[in-house]
Amino acid sequence: LAGRYPRIVGVDTSETALQHVKTEKVKASAEALPFEDYSFDLVLATELLEHLPKTIYHKVITEMKRVAKEWIVISVPWKEQLLLGQARCARCGTVFHVNYHCRNFRSSTLKRLFYPEFRLVTYQQVGNQRAYYHPLLLWIKQRIGGIWARTPNTVCPKCETLLHITGYLENNAIARICDQKNERITKRRSPEKSHVVAVYRRVTGL
Repeated sequence: LAGRYPRIVGVDTSETALQHVKTEKVKASAEALPFEDYSFDLVLATELLEHLPKTIYHKVITEMKRVAKEWIVISVPWKEQLLLGQARCARCGTVFHVNYHCRNFRSSTLKRLFYPEFRLVTYQQVGNQRAYYHPLLLWIKQRIGGIWARTPNTVCPKCETLLHITGYLENNAIARICDQKNERITKRRSPEKSHVVAVYRRVTGL
């Protein structure tokens, strides 16, 4: 977008992330945007809303509506099965989402997200196929099999332990049985995309 519009501003709390922004940049939190009302024709938030804790989630929504003159565009995970992404700290036992997601989104959520100031104009599913795991099989795999989600960078939010450690089980007989049964179930389900992009427009006359 650089060079095509008179003003483009990137906002992040991370100075490292802002180093990649080639336009105007501001270090700030989305819960307290340092801009006047209706400062921008369009406000874009990608892969942000699913990470926000309850304490600031509604503040961020309010701030986005406040600074957006006409348009809001977001991208978020689509119908994410949050339990599938649960990790369990081997040190303190804390259970949390491996990517620190706090909520999921579906059509009903999208419609009321910025209501009543903005209405949902359209949304489109994008990305790879959305992962699915039968809830009962997932419970068995996690609680009995002891196999939880993790990535090489997963850190416990409570004790800050890195979960990718030697000796952590990757698989076992219980997990393999659950995976096989779930694969048969998944094949009978209609595939959906992993993410969604939604476009909103301000309602005039409010």
